[in-house]
Amino acid sequence: MSISFCLHCQQPFNCGASNNTTSCWCMQLPYVLRVEETQACLCSSCLKQKVMAACQVLLSQHTVIELKKNMRHYYPHDNTAQVEGIDYYIENGLWVFTAWHHLRRGSCCKNGCRHCPYQPKSIVKG
Repeated sequence: MSISFCLHCQQPFNCGASNNTTSCWCMQLPYVLRVEETQACLCSSCLKQKVMAACQVLLSQHTVIELKKNMRHYYPHDNTAQVEGIDYYIENGLWVFTAWHHLRRGSCCKNGCRHCPYQPKSIVKG
């Protein structure tokens, strides 16, 4: 790995793509950005923010059916790892799954999840 500097925040970070024998941590993220949108490496925090913003745009512009159908394009590497900041965030010590996570899951679990993208909304348990 080599040290790179984030184009956005200028902080140093390790890039795994610099040597051709390993893949970079960024390969765990969904492919939702155009190449011209990044043009240079970003640190984990900045790239996750940019990817999550792109996921939010997709969620606002497409139906759940369209997004589920295209999930294989966003994850061509068959990655199943959950990524903090994309699939979940921590609130009061608990994992809160994002709408993006629920789409990757493929169906509603009927637990009344806060960010469930499926309609009708699940019944919230009291």
